[in-house]
Amino acid sequence: MIPWFLASFWHKISCIWLGSGNSADDEISALRARNKQLEQLCQSNGVTVPAVVDGVADRSIPKPQNLKKEVNINVIRVHMGIEGAGSKQVWLNCRRAVRNNLTRAGFEYEVDDASQDPMKKAHCIQAIEHERPLFKSFKASWGAQYVLREVWSNRNEWLDKTNKDPPTTNNNSGDSDDHGGEDDGQGGEDDDDDDEGDSMDQQDHHSSRELSNEGSPRQSRKRAHALSPPDSSDSEDDSERAPPKKRAKQTA
Repeated sequence: MIPWFLASFWHKISCIWLGSGNSADDEISALRARNKQLEQLCQSNGVTVPAVVDGVADRSIPKPQNLKKEVNINVIRVHMGIEGAGSKQVWLNCRRAVRNNLTRAGFEYEVDDASQDPMKKAHCIQAIEHERPLFKSFKASWGAQYVLREVWSNRNEWLDKTNKDPPTTNNNSGDSDDHGGEDDGQGGEDDDDDDEGDSMDQQDHHSSRELSNEGSPRQSRKRAHALSPPDSSDSEDDSERAPPKKRAKQTA
């Protein structure tokens, strides 16, 4: 039986070959040849090699011990292999999937994460990974959970700024990008004017650009401003996020 580390080495070679864009032609050729040899060797010995999704192995990225210190949105993008300006549209599509599924899940904005329906959260994460398989590269779905928490926080801050009610599948079809929602505030398109995208890509420093104030005012009410981290070890994740300013209660 072929050792497990040989299969792991074969997989690493595969990822390097799939993601290499700046290597010399001779190096790429050598990697291709070696990859083919290792693939045949693994198959002949009945070794199962982890599936590769766009150059990233399924469930291959372990969760860091401290999300607050070790992770931000740029790190998530690097893990997914979509960092940099050249992959921005892919990232925007991934983030849109998170926003849309958050809306469809019907989370309660008046309560914190601990009081949310666990089945809703589980189904939301499952739907995100189904629509955007790149999220499957994270063990125990911690990548999708991290981005979901950031989107939840940004959406709550947007709701405070615009004095709007939470979006639903009935009032915006679940896609804020296409309806001038919490993310762009300009024309509804996913581009460089995307407020949520800019804030997330700049390590959670939220945009101060004026947002659209369409829609009817609503009564001031307390809402949770961040989903709690996936486990208690990361409970300090949002301790540095400034709480939103309280708004005066609307009068008739």
